[in-house]
Amino acid sequence: MKNYKRAKVMFVAFLATCLLFFTNDCQLIDVQKTAIIIALGIDSAGDELEITAQIAIPQATDTQTNNSDAILSAKGRTIFDAIDNIGTTTGWYPKLAFCNLIIFGEELLKKDFMPIIDYMLTSDRFSNSAILAAAEGTAKDILSSPTPLDYVSAFALEKILIRDIDRANTVLVTDIREFALNVRSQSGFSYMPLIRKKPTEDKAKGDESSGNPTESTSFLDEKSGYRSIISTSQVAGGGATGKGGSSEKSGDNGGSDNSIFDARSSILFSRGKYACVIDGEQTLCFNALNKKDTESFFDVSYKKNGKTIHSVVSVVGNSKKITMKVQNGIPTYTAKLKLYCKTEEISADPNSDKLAFYDTASTECLKSLAEKTKDTLGKIYTTAKEYDCDVYQLKNLLFRYAAKNYPSFKDNVLSIASVTFEVKCVNKT
Repeated sequence: MKNYKRAKVMFVAFLATCLLFFTNDCQLIDVQKTAIIIALGIDSAGDELEITAQIAIPQATDTQTNNSDAILSAKGRTIFDAIDNIGTTTGWYPKLAFCNLIIFGEELLKKDFMPIIDYMLTSDRFSNSAILAAAEGTAKDILSSPTPLDYVSAFALEKILIRDIDRANTVLVTDIREFALNVRSQSGFSYMPLIRKKPTEDKAKGDESSGNPTESTSFLDEKSGYRSIISTSQVAGGGATGKGGSSEKSGDNGGSDNSIFDARSSILFSRGKYACVIDGEQTLCFNALNKKDTESFFDVSYKKNGKTIHSVVSVVGNSKKITMKVQNGIPTYTAKLKLYCKTEEISADPNSDKLAFYDTASTECLKSLAEKTKDTLGKIYTTAKEYDCDVYQLKNLLFRYAAKNYPSFKDNVLSIASVTFEVKCVNKT
């Protein structure tokens, strides 16, 4: 009897599996018509948006071993309107499931760009874990820049931005979900890494080969009455990333200067509005206070035996204690940071004037590092406060730990709060 019931259950389960399988769309995707977008650039173009898509092109042969990519750009009144124009005018239908990097042009970030973030957050076309970054200049220029670091510029950027998450370094990374969550917190503080392009004389593999043609075509949409510009630049067979998306970017021989990317600076936002920029050193100290640190390097200068010593200190751990209280009617924020140092490399030994490497940092070095970190954290707060940017999230802490006082101080906490930083550096034993 038990065997009969078991067989009956298995038969019903088999029928249900067959029903789900045969009613599903099991057709293969035609890779020859699919544009797999790996990075997206969004720039302001007057009343429209200009979308630049870096696309990994599927190869029809099994002999192709190198990455191939193309740069496609189009304009539209909305973000997906521009993306759809890429498909309708080129025949390549965009797929955003593998888009892990979204870059905003600096001009767009100074406008109201939060509707774009909200669209990405709620749309099933985008992954909420896609990294957000800002470009100095235009996002199109960043994505179109060839780099010696990788065949595809987006892959080089991802390697810079997505370092080990347990390392406090000079890159302040965020994604769509985290950015939207931070904007809607009590403090409204959010951030993005700022990508700057730096020229280099190094050549990407394939630069010495014959040039790759770049074309720009303009399409007039009679129905909407506005012009959509599609510019394409493709590299097949392992060349460098597309040469800028327009023919004037290429040299006479089809080559182009290569660039590397610097993402150490960061843009701070208040309620989704552009506030200010902090440099790489400030970003490093901010990360040391707010993130777990297993490996980072600090430049320190100090005097010893009458000589100025320049050194690099390896920080292999950190601990912090942040408190927010209301004392004598004033919100008081105190951050205690402890950095664990391991090694020190100095420019010249004070006794021999030679390069030296020590397993432990000197007392003078530890003291100088603590003072420098404390001063830098204070400068970040002073700069951000001028733009009403709650960089250390005082409102969030006040709402969490002193909720009864939050209504009284939520509008002026940045101007009246007492903010104190205490930094201590020790050698890790």
